[in-house]
Amino acid sequence: MATKGTKQKRPSTNTPKTQKTKATNRKKGRKSSPVSTKAIVICVLAVVLAGTATYIATSTRFGHSVCRWIKGKDVRVYGIDLSRYQTNIKWDEIGIYYDTDRDTITFEKTHECLPASFVFLKATQGRALDKTYAEKKEEARSHGYKTGAYHVLINDTNIVNQANNFIEVAQPDSAGFPPILDIESDYVGKPYSEYRKKVLQWLQLVEDATGGKPLIYCSDKTREKVLNTPEFDAYHFWIARYDTTPPRSKDDWLFWQFTEKGKIRGIKGKVDISIWKGTAEDLENWRKSCWKDPVYRERLEHELDMVEL
Repeated sequence: MATKGTKQKRPSTNTPKTQKTKATNRKKGRKSSPVSTKAIVICVLAVVLAGTATYIATSTRFGHSVCRWIKGKDVRVYGIDLSRYQTNIKWDEIGIYYDTDRDTITFEKTHECLPASFVFLKATQGRALDKTYAEKKEEARSHGYKTGAYHVLINDTNIVNQANNFIEVAQPDSAGFPPILDIESDYVGKPYSEYRKKVLQWLQLVEDATGGKPLIYCSDKTREKVLNTPEFDAYHFWIARYDTTPPRSKDDWLFWQFTEKGKIRGIKGKVDISIWKGTAEDLENWRKSCWKDPVYRERLEHELDMVEL
């Protein structure tokens, strides 16, 4: 104990550096937490590693639920859709890579491949055309594929002109699949009621002109929130849902596009892959049932102009 008038001895200058740091931090009102910092780093690394593992797993295979949705690989019916982004296609080699051990479609090259049973081709978008469409259609059909053509609807472009453009370019016929209308997201921020009218107008014009009952392509969200009125119950849907579980929307979908990043033997780059809701026999019966005699046989453009909204 120090007596009055006597200075208290200062602590030894040999105090360990870590203790000095802690004392300094307490003096300045800061907390030193080397343990918690290390824990945070470990947690971050764990999350990154888990995310990487998940990415690798989902980027190389889709899981059992996609491929076992219809049991038995011999009855599953897969198809692809192509546009100008896929070039130099080796039609004789086309195959969907398949992992026999996991019983699933895979993104990795494998020895076994499943056949593509149908090919959907982009023909038009608004008043524009896909310049590779005609060649792809000819090549696909010459290699025994049934083809279908799709049109991407543009909200602010005249619907009659879009219908005429599609009919002229795609030239759909009963040897292939019925016309397909591709609904993207250009309805966002606009009245759904007006958009529905445009969709229905295109569908009716093209059906009357070609005799083919159109198939509608859209996302789960679009089906549930936009194309959800009774008028659309008369149509079947091709739903885009990039997941290992089937679409959540109504049961009137027939095709499920489950990836936009597929890898196909014979095609470079990423390819959309879809599965048909049924057997190959079901697919052919449905395809044939979509066709009837067209309403407009001659002077197609004149007739269509007369029914413009």
